[in-house]
Amino acid sequence: MAKLYLICGKGGVGKTTSASAVALALANKGKKTLLLSTDFTPAIGDVMEKNIGPEFTKVGDYLTAMEIDHKAITERWTNKFGSDFHQILSRLVDIENLEKESENSLLEYISSAPSLREETMLNFIVELSENENYDKIIWDSAPAGETLNLLNMPSLLKKHLKSGTKIYDSLDKLTKFRSGRKSISKIIDEWTELSDYISRYIKENAAFILVTNPEKVVYNRTKDIYHTLIDYRMNVHGCIINKIFRNISDKTFKEQQDKALKDLYNLFYKLPVAELEHSIHNVNTRQNLEKTGQKLIKELQIM
Repeated sequence: MAKLYLICGKGGVGKTTSASAVALALANKGKKTLLLSTDFTPAIGDVMEKNIGPEFTKVGDYLTAMEIDHKAITERWTNKFGSDFHQILSRLVDIENLEKESENSLLEYISSAPSLREETMLNFIVELSENENYDKIIWDSAPAGETLNLLNMPSLLKKHLKSGTKIYDSLDKLTKFRSGRKSISKIIDEWTELSDYISRYIKENAAFILVTNPEKVVYNRTKDIYHTLIDYRMNVHGCIINKIFRNISDKTFKEQQDKALKDLYNLFYKLPVAELEHSIHNVNTRQNLEKTGQKLIKELQIM
């Protein structure tokens, strides 16, 4: 079974509530669990009724929570990449034999590397999964578009960095710095290797659970996300169909919901699917949240 579960889907479908319920249920079974949010408008603190920020916060004996914000990621990026980036940019300042036009072009190229901070976020989550003593990590992701951009970041960054190899090699040859400093080519190789490793780790170790609603528009977005994950060769574990209305008197509404439910079950054929009625979704007490979580981990077969 997977250690890292990524709860994803269109905005507003109930990802945070679902992720919080799953994490709480696992913790209640004695699993040391981390509930992690990378949504830059996080809400797990609201669901858990506890002040949660970018530091590890104990929610129970077996449950820890964390909300990663822009500031926390920027600080981690500075600590991880700042020294290397400074070395690269310092070469631009100190080069006397490089034409001004070439210097400006290289500066623009290096500084345009796509979303190193997003790469830092993924690296941090991988490190948590590898090095911290958690049985399960439940990752409440940002809305689908941002999450898919994150997953695409390693390959984009690698492509961007590799395309400048000749430029970096030329710059290394033009500069003669004291021994002990890494070459630009070495720094770029290390960044590229990290991107490769992050991409490979997520493909091999993360399990994706899509949260959706039985509505046509939401189904269409869920289908797009599902096929994108499959194209990335990610492990789609199952689906949570949230906000299902029972005993509907409106015939048209019922037909539309039934059609969406049928389409969702066809999409997630042979995968675990959990259903949450709209009344269950309104989890305004810890007891209801725990009850919802127990149902989810049972139907989704999360052990």
